[in-house]
Amino acid sequence: MSEKMQENEKIKIINVTEVPLDAADHGDRSWIAGDSDYRKNAHKPSRRHLSPRVLILAALMAAAVFTGAAIYHFTDKSSSAASAESSSLSESSSDSKIESDVSDTESSDLSSASSEASQSEKEDSFPAYLLPPDGYDYSAPIPSYPEQTDEWFSDAVFVGNSRTQGLLLYTGLKAQALADVGLTVETVLTAESFSDPDGGEEKVTAVQALERMDFHKVYLMFGINELGWQNKDVFFSKYVSLIEEIRASHPQAQIYVQSILPVCESKIKDKDYLTNARIDSFNEQLQQMAESQKVFYVDTASAVAAEDGSLPEDASNDGIHLKQDGCQKWERYLLNHCVTSDLSPSASESGGSSDGYAPISRPNVSNAG
Repeated sequence: MSEKMQENEKIKIINVTEVPLDAADHGDRSWIAGDSDYRKNAHKPSRRHLSPRVLILAALMAAAVFTGAAIYHFTDKSSSAASAESSSLSESSSDSKIESDVSDTESSDLSSASSEASQSEKEDSFPAYLLPPDGYDYSAPIPSYPEQTDEWFSDAVFVGNSRTQGLLLYTGLKAQALADVGLTVETVLTAESFSDPDGGEEKVTAVQALERMDFHKVYLMFGINELGWQNKDVFFSKYVSLIEEIRASHPQAQIYVQSILPVCESKIKDKDYLTNARIDSFNEQLQQMAESQKVFYVDTASAVAAEDGSLPEDASNDGIHLKQDGCQKWERYLLNHCVTSDLSPSASESGGSSDGYAPISRPNVSNAG
């Protein structure tokens, strides 16, 4: 193909029908570059009307904002009121607690005052004649003086072992008693062997029973069952504990510590620890203990001992427990060795000893428990 023919192929005339510019059906004339009036108004914003949906949405949003503000205002006000009420309640509770504390304190004070008054009343009711004389010597055994009547034991309690049981059996002492076979200064604190003085069904220890009993004098007899203990210091330590327990419940009661009675060594040869020498050793320490504790030491051993310090052969069947005659001597010794502040200036004339003590008349005191 020649070059001329190629050029002719490229040039192709198309017959275009002329379109009038003012045709009635031609609404959009923006494509016409020469239309100056249209270009002049092309960038002017068209006027649009708001949709009803938009108005409704705006109204709802405004209502929501107003409602939220109202709720916040009401909540804040209520919170302030609640806070004020809570503070008021807290103050009221605090005041109530203070009043309660004051009431508890007053109640405690009243209870303490009542207890002190009761204790004071109990101390005031303690017989004055049972107070020891001024300058009483606790380091020595109780001196003798004219015999008292059996009424002396009407406000007394005897605590001890089978020897004490024998004393009560053979003499008919008018006294309360907490005595049991084999009782020691240890089991007196631990063994529940005695009836409750308050009427309870359960058994109680001797110390518990003493706490619930009414008495002005207590006579203790321990040692014969403890002679076989390897460490006698334990015996005295527990004896002191017993004295402290009695003083805790009966602070003004007279406490009489009786010496250990001697034995007939010929009748108890199988028990090498039951010797009068060992008994004498214990009695010496008992007297020292009585002095340190400010209690009355009664040398009851001297009431039944022979000249050599032993128990006479005919005074006991087994070498340990006294027969009736020995128990009666023991009772009379106790009635001749009582501590009282009542002194008689005519003691020597009435047959009294040079110690100045004389018998006095006692009112009957009913036993308790």
